[in-house]
Amino acid sequence: MSHLSGLGAAEPWDDPVAEAFLRAGPPPVFLSLGSLEQIAPERARALLAGAARESGLRCMLQFKSDRRGSSTVDGQALTIGRAPHARVFERCAAIVHHGGAGTVHTAAAAGVPSLVVAFVDEQRDWGRRLAAAGAGHDPLSFWKVTPRALASAMRRLVEHEALGVTARALAQRLRLEDGVSRACQVLEELAGRG
Repeated sequence: MSHLSGLGAAEPWDDPVAEAFLRAGPPPVFLSLGSLEQIAPERARALLAGAARESGLRCMLQFKSDRRGSSTVDGQALTIGRAPHARVFERCAAIVHHGGAGTVHTAAAAGVPSLVVAFVDEQRDWGRRLAAAGAGHDPLSFWKVTPRALASAMRRLVEHEALGVTARALAQRLRLEDGVSRACQVLEELAGRG
């Protein structure tokens, strides 16, 4: 079970195909571009699937445009449908994602390095923050990155042990932080100044 609180950690998930895949080998790299994949679904699918093949790593691919609903295994790659990221991420070697604030936090809380494949500036900023914290790779542009370049970045994420160590330390710090209380405190301070 998940050691994370919130963020979907308690969300039920029963996927025997995914569970068997996760248990059958080393932790995979998780790849998903979230709902932004729908902006260019053909490019998103080709990019992620191509990078998974090219990387030679075990990979879990999640496509929002995939309506099959059931997980399928093809060699070293598992394609899944809906899944609670908090429960899945902590079982992965690295995360490749679009850099939405929620996904960034979930990846950081899981204690695994991640790589943002950004569509827009805000996502690039989140990717830069992860990289600056030592818990990820510099962000890549969805519109420019090739499957080969993404595969190379994925291998660096998995092979660079210091990224994993730093990502786990960041997750430990996040567990100690009471973000909701701190946010309320900041808002109250700001309201008092107005």
